[in-house]
Amino acid sequence: MNENLHRLSIQITKKQYALLKQHSGPGTSISSIIRQSLDEHFEDAEQTLGEQAIESAKYEEFEKYMINREKAGLVTNTPDASCLL
Repeated sequence: MNENLHRLSIQITKKQYALLKQHSGPGTSISSIIRQSLDEHFEDAEQTLGEQAIESAKYEEFEKYMINREKAGLVTNTPDASCLL
């Protein structure tokens, strides 16, 4: 057994177990399916967080831009970022 693996006890529904059994087989254990699913879940979550961070940075950049324009007297009222949508 791989030293990097940790044993974990979880409870799943009968339907989830049946699906795991159906998709497992020689060379594809239930454990490997669960590990792969966790990897994919957290990869998707990381990507979503990264996209949210980019959108947040864009909004902050827009706010700074508009504040600088207002300070320079180029804008009399500062619109919010909803105009970008």
